[in-house]
Amino acid sequence: MAVLSTILAPFSRHNRASLRALLAMFVPMLITQFSQAAYGLVDSIMVGRHSTVELAAISVGVGIWFCVFLLVVGIMQAAASLISAKVGQGDVLQLHNTIVQLLYVAVVVGGLGALVVLALQFVLPFIGTPSQLHPTIKLYLQGVALSMPAITVFAVLRSVAESMGKAKWVTLIVIASLLLLVPVNAAFIYGWGLLPAMGGGGVGVANTIVAWVSTLLLWVLLCVHPYFKHLSLTTLWPKWQWAQSKSILLLGLPIGLAIFFEASLFCLAAPIIAPLGTVPLASHQIALSVTSQLFMVPIALAMATTLLVGKLYGLGQYNSIVNVRNIVNGLAIWMTVLVMLLLWLGNSLLVKAYTTDVTLQKIASNILLFAVAYQVFDALQVVAAGVLRGIQRPRYAMWATIVVYWGVGLPLGFVLTHYSSLGVYGFWLAVVVALLLAAVLLQRELARELRRLPAS
Repeated sequence: MAVLSTILAPFSRHNRASLRALLAMFVPMLITQFSQAAYGLVDSIMVGRHSTVELAAISVGVGIWFCVFLLVVGIMQAAASLISAKVGQGDVLQLHNTIVQLLYVAVVVGGLGALVVLALQFVLPFIGTPSQLHPTIKLYLQGVALSMPAITVFAVLRSVAESMGKAKWVTLIVIASLLLLVPVNAAFIYGWGLLPAMGGGGVGVANTIVAWVSTLLLWVLLCVHPYFKHLSLTTLWPKWQWAQSKSILLLGLPIGLAIFFEASLFCLAAPIIAPLGTVPLASHQIALSVTSQLFMVPIALAMATTLLVGKLYGLGQYNSIVNVRNIVNGLAIWMTVLVMLLLWLGNSLLVKAYTTDVTLQKIASNILLFAVAYQVFDALQVVAAGVLRGIQRPRYAMWATIVVYWGVGLPLGFVLTHYSSLGVYGFWLAVVVALLLAAVLLQRELARELRRLPAS
């Protein structure tokens, strides 16, 4: 009965208002996520047309940068929880102070992230990267490092706009930035006027320019538009408050680490699978590319959930949070069923878009069947984490991801890949097991935390 009520929750007349509020945020946020994911696709296509060697170098550079990116953006996910709660409370002065303190933290976290990216260029000789790729990788990392402060500040400003019901504006800015990336990339990759051709390394500079432009656009919008006038973001800036910064980091660090540990399961898949040969590795990369795009659906749903739950948490409407949990679980199941049908019925067509090699197509298509198996588990663990962030209880998710992904997923994946007849399929079977455990643990913890909330 509990499962059936969850599946039917989105269609309950009692939940219609909450469902409309959730979908009003989810749809533009989904478009935003797909648009941001398209940045990497644009970079790959444009560099690939310049040189396959440069593309290989950028692939390594992006892999290094992406790990740091996930950590710092994850930390700044605290902004969504805190700002949405203050919006729900309706205290403008407290909201203003929270935004300003988050911006202070964003600058510091972004600056530290930039330093880490710059430092990582010196580890290239120790990770087996071909020496001929080093110059391009270093140039890329030096250029993209400067985007980190813009990215973290944008995360705060995005949370402000989305928490106040203007997610569409963020979407428009991200789409405009994606369109801007094409000519800026072209100028730095191929050269233009007085700009010399920088090849793949120019992608880092181009991405930094676009990141700062999008951040400045959103900042100007929040400062000059009458809708946000009451926030007074251009005046009355309070001093930096260590106590509040500490509370922000105590909330944000577990979120960032949880995201990092989950992503690392897939980031470390390549070196585990690589000894099997180029065909299994290439097949894995194709399947990972497909599933990464589809993962934008539950991610956007979880982000929208965090904002809605955060508002309800600020208002003290705890019973409504339980209803939202039921709605998002039901939506997650219905959406992933559609994704599963797409992967099951269209996996061969999806794979053919990447390669004409019949062997690669067969292996990648088979891997996608494992992705079919974990879709529901993945969605349920992601939305559970979204609700936990909304009620500002992210620590359990951090410890659960460490245990599930590093304690179970990676070791099991390594053993099944190299010490069984499954080969590359063994790693993806381990992913299914890890995501199943994550879904069970996070949903159980969420139920426990919701029972602890006072009655409203």
